Amino acid sequence: MMTAETDWPCSVAEAIGLQTALQFLVAILAFTPIGVRIVGRAGQNEGARPIGHHRAAGHVHITGTVRAEERSVGGHELAVTGVQIIGPATDYPITPKDHGTSFLMENRHLWLRSSRQHAILKVRHEIIKAVRDFYDNNGYTLVDTPILTPASCEGTTTLFELDYFGEKAYLSQSGQLYNEAACMSVGKTYCFGPTFRAEKSKTRRHLMEFWMVEPEVAWADLNDIMKLSEDFVSYVVARVLENRQEELKILERDTSMLESIIPPFPKISYDEAFDILEKEGTETPRGSDFGGGDETVISNKFERPVIIHRYPSEIKAFYMQPDPDNPLLEPRSWWQTLPRQPTSDPKEKRRRGARATRLIRLLRAHRLLKKVPRSHRYQITDRGKEIAAAVVTSQEATVQQLAAA
Repeated sequence: MMTAETDWPCSVAEAIGLQTALQFLVAILAFTPIGVRIVGRAGQNEGARPIGHHRAAGHVHITGTVRAEERSVGGHELAVTGVQIIGPATDYPITPKDHGTSFLMENRHLWLRSSRQHAILKVRHEIIKAVRDFYDNNGYTLVDTPILTPASCEGTTTLFELDYFGEKAYLSQSGQLYNEAACMSVGKTYCFGPTFRAEKSKTRRHLMEFWMVEPEVAWADLNDIMKLSEDFVSYVVARVLENRQEELKILERDTSMLESIIPPFPKISYDEAFDILEKEGTETPRGSDFGGGDETVISNKFERPVIIHRYPSEIKAFYMQPDPDNPLLEPRSWWQTLPRQPTSDPKEKRRRGARATRLIRLLRAHRLLKKVPRSHRYQITDRGKEIAAAVVTSQEATVQQLAAA
């Protein structure tokens, strides 16, 4: 058995007197992701309080010998040779008994010291670092987008409205409108930052504030984006599995489900997804968007994440490109309206011109464009300046140039 002499500052998580002569203390060691059981004899360190008398959340400095112990929290224990009280705790509100969520949220600043919250923060840190590493290592350029924006991009019903020195402004719902334009400069870009949705709900599916990563890729088609999605998700999960096993154990996470998240993912059409739902007796009518329960039913049919494509046009944003084989379907998001590569094929030029014409028609229909002198061609309306700026600059102008080439 390997042992080592060491000393650590630590925070007392729990003090337990198991025997009169031998006392145990569970502590969270400073700068470590896991706890350790600390063992000492009653009466050690004359003039100091016995180990078992230290209260939860107190801070102590302990010197001793580390040794492996499978029965211990964290798999190790420390045979104490010295204890120094740094900061005693009194009336600490969180104890080993069960507490309700409301109570813990009211004491969130203290709840963060618990092993579970500690593990969540470490896993979140790993996810954020993996997200950035994936895109940085694959040739993407980070473009930070504003948090305060002049218009919506995901619907006006979920906007947080602010008074911006006498003018209306909103907390960002998405950075995509800015990076739709940025990707035409750098090719592949992403933003990663806080996002806000004014939906009064406390479910896991409807967060009011969260961090969102959004890649934007010029010249990408549907297959490119589906591959990007599965590569990205599987990379992040693999990083967490590799580096945060101890935290996942603390969180009691079934890692077998995470280990199955490897590409390629199953890919089905909207109609195929509804075939599954109808066999399960769904009450959602075909042609509608999926509800939370519908998504659960579909995902439970597969052992890994599933990608659904070719939604009906009427339930998707107007700017999405229709399926060339069925205009009533939209397999792609708007940033895939451009063909992947320039071409001199006259048929392809006509298709590009048709895409630009359709987009301009839809922008007009949504009152996002108005005519101006020919030298400027179009001007953004007050209502639609945010959307039109990104879409017209990064798509219509580029398509028109390519069509005339």
